[in-house]
Amino acid sequence: FGWRLAGAVLGGLLGPCLLLAGSSLGSKLRSPKLNIIGKQHVIQAGESLKLICSGGVAHSWSLPESLSEDSKRLNITTYTCGRNRRQFCSSLTLNRAQANDTGYYSCRYLSSSAVRKKTVSTIYVFINDTHSPFVEVHRDIPKTIHMTDGQELIIPCRVTAPDI
Repeated sequence: FGWRLAGAVLGGLLGPCLLLAGSSLGSKLRSPKLNIIGKQHVIQAGESLKLICSGGVAHSWSLPESLSEDSKRLNITTYTCGRNRRQFCSSLTLNRAQANDTGYYSCRYLSSSAVRKKTVSTIYVFINDTHSPFVEVHRDIPKTIHMTDGQELIIPCRVTAPDI
């Protein structure tokens, strides 16, 4: 993943940002929490994906490689939340989701004080598209696969639904 989205909150909300600044909660620091529980989530192509991350210190989002942080379909908003507004939250909304938006979405603490604790929460989101069951392959996967007789062959592919 690339932890490439960033912004700041300085004494209040400065508009849509991704990085939230705050003081360390030390040993009481809990891992960031996502609003969707589980390791995976499925939505249909064309629907909107809304993820909310909450935590005690600065955090940022990591997106699937194919989704550009500059995409007009992507909106990230930061705000304070929780009891006495002492938590830091951000919502990620992806409008008109497409099959190639399938992948890992993660919320990660940036604070060095979070090193001893779990610092990331991740969910794999499938964007189910019955017309495009396969996600475009990563650039690391070769377009040509060579096979040797008598050897097992595994063809790497990613799908848009967990039951394919």
